[in-house]
Amino acid sequence: NRGEMEASGYVVDDRLTIKCAVTVIKEPYVFEAEAQVPVPPSEIAGQLGKLLETKEGADVTFEVQGEKFPAHKLVLAVRSPVFKAMLYGPMMEKDSSRIVIANMQPDVFKFLSTSSITIRCLSLKKN
Repeated sequence: NRGEMEASGYVVDDRLTIKCAVTVIKEPYVFEAEAQVPVPPSEIAGQLGKLLETKEGADVTFEVQGEKFPAHKLVLAVRSPVFKAMLYGPMMEKDSSRIVIANMQPDVFKFLSTSSITIRCLSLKKN
């Protein structure tokens, strides 16, 4: 209460005086601590592989000689500068959800569109 504060000498003329001791350490005290929470292994490789298999959330479809390949623009763009330019650059395909690829066999396109993702997933699983 106020009466006790005034009696203590810390409140004078409606002003509270706070006294404290400060210790300054000139050299830093550094110590290493072990992680408290274990970090689980990344599951991104398996998740990307599953996304590739299920085609869930696909936002673009490539058509190669009548065969359709649903895909994810962002995943392709991250893995390939060619797909990035095609899907997010100045090329006309960036505004389309259906892209026709001419002069290519479906098996070749499938390899090109999935190999970098699959190879990356396999390398992530090894680590």
